[in-house]
Amino acid sequence: MFFFAIVEDVFEISGKGFAVAHTQPTSLPKGECITARDYFVFRKSDGTSLRTDYIGIEFHERPEKGSAAYILLPEKITLKDIPIGAEIWVEKFDA
Repeated sequence: MFFFAIVEDVFEISGKGFAVAHTQPTSLPKGECITARDYFVFRKSDGTSLRTDYIGIEFHERPEKGSAAYILLPEKITLKDIPIGAEIWVEKFDA
C-alpha cells in the first residue's frame, strides 16, 4: 500500500456517483502504477478508514493551477463517507 494524496473536494456527478478531487502534484512511488484491480483506502481523521474499488481515475495538467486527479467512486459511496482532508492510499490487488 502506498500514499497517494489528500482529499481536497468531493462532488456528485449526476447519475454517476461521487468524485474525489486532489489538486496537489503527486508522484507515484518508483515502479508503482494504479491498475483497474487496485483499491483506494480513505483514512479519516477519526482513525476509521474506507476501502473501495473505483469506476475511473483521470489526471489533468492545468497550465496555471498544476496537476489534478479525479477519482470516480461507485454509487454505494456517499458524500459523508469521504471527508475533506482524508488521506488517500492505494492498496495493490494481490493476484
